Amino acid sequence: MERLHRPPTCGWWYPDDAVELRELLASAFEASRKRAATELAGGAVAFVVPHAAPAYSGVVAAAAYRAIFARQPDCAIIAGFSHSREMAGIATPDIDAFFTPLGAVGVHTELARELSSHPPFHMASEKQVCDHSVEIQLPYLRYAVEHVRVLPLYVGRLNPIERQSAARRIAHLLEGNVVLIASSDFTHFGRGFGFLPFPPDEHAPERVRDLDHRVIAAAATLDESRFFQTLQDTGATVCGAAPIALLLAAIRNLAGMNAQRELDYQISAELTGDFRESVSYAALAYVNFAQRA
Repeated sequence: MERLHRPPTCGWWYPDDAVELRELLASAFEASRKRAATELAGGAVAFVVPHAAPAYSGVVAAAAYRAIFARQPDCAIIAGFSHSREMAGIATPDIDAFFTPLGAVGVHTELARELSSHPPFHMASEKQVCDHSVEIQLPYLRYAVEHVRVLPLYVGRLNPIERQSAARRIAHLLEGNVVLIASSDFTHFGRGFGFLPFPPDEHAPERVRDLDHRVIAAAATLDESRFFQTLQDTGATVCGAAPIALLLAAIRNLAGMNAQRELDYQISAELTGDFRESVSYAALAYVNFAQRA
């Protein structure tokens, strides 16, 4: 019997009706086409993608998934994390598939079992690890690449040696028709998030953007140490820092010159009109020129 995980955000953060969800995603993809170009899609092997509800980050996320649509991978490794539980290592849930209203997304169980035999990877129950950081990516992925399977990874505490070991194994997988997605929002600004480095006035949006782009520039170096140092220096509240660091370490192992491309960027305050609190969303692509046709 297939072990199917139903994300609790389904029917809450996005419609549980297939027709409504498809219309929502189609609208996000069309809006993205008007905002962002993805000419480097054919060589993109890794992406940073936001994980808020589609009403907030959907258009920015669509920029990455348009590039993934162009690639048509057989497998997508989704590196997320648990918002509610601190954990060590990198866990993959012991399930066979995720439910989406557009159809189930199968887990690449063979890869999951293979990786779990090599620490810091390990298997865990769905109750221990399943989280919207991975699950919110699934409707977009099913919409863009109907046949794709996923390898969900929940990234916890890693020392540098563990991160490098895991990164080498992921890089080996990326030599096939596989993409890597690091799920993360960027700066969470405002009193409610406990991060108020400057007043929430009319200058706040510009300052938030400057802060985010310092972090994005650090991630463009492909050096996770510099990325972590920038987070420490700025205090930037980037929730998916661990998945992004794992992505940087993995693609640095790939042959060929790699470069970061910012596909789209937006802050939620632009949508809500309330600049007292805002969450930033960025879609980043990492291009391996050695793989471009």
